[in-house]
Amino acid sequence: MTSRILRNVLLVSFALLVPKFSVFQAAAVLPGTLTLAWDPSSDPSVVGYRLYDGMASLNYTNVVDVGSNLTASISGLVAGATYYFAVTAYDSTGLESTFSGQISYTVPAAAPRPPMLAQLFLSRNRSRQAILSGTGPAGFVYDVCASMDLSSWSVIGSITVDAFGRFQFTDGQTPSVPGQFYRLKQTSP
Repeated sequence: MTSRILRNVLLVSFALLVPKFSVFQAAAVLPGTLTLAWDPSSDPSVVGYRLYDGMASLNYTNVVDVGSNLTASISGLVAGATYYFAVTAYDSTGLESTFSGQISYTVPAAAPRPPMLAQLFLSRNRSRQAILSGTGPAGFVYDVCASMDLSSWSVIGSITVDAFGRFQFTDGQTPSVPGQFYRLKQTSP
């Protein structure tokens, strides 16, 4: 007869204390970058944290193991999009806590770029035509505007700055005009 010894097995379950976000700030260093920080868990068995994020509430599609750090920077965020974040704590066996409270962040829309300035020089050729030349950001397009009284302006042409940042425009009407003022108006980058 074989004897069997039955042993009572005690299953121990424990939960790690969940960290909570305490600081939430946008890093002003780079557009589309966010720095998150949270309080440490008070559980002494915690050895690290995982930061979860997603673009729908409570639906996290990305996870970053940040180790024992209490901050993390997320980059590549899209202007105008809303992101949701939560943190978990884990112990040396990999047991992970439940999610912290969720926070959301909407990335500010990109500010419109201010118009880039072109540098304009004026000269005349032998036929007394005005030659506008100068420099500006490569690929930018400007309307060339002319006025005789500085109050009413007419578009007389268009220029595109070349790959070297230079442009030139000849006003074919200037021999018949006693005096003319010029300006450039950016139309596209």
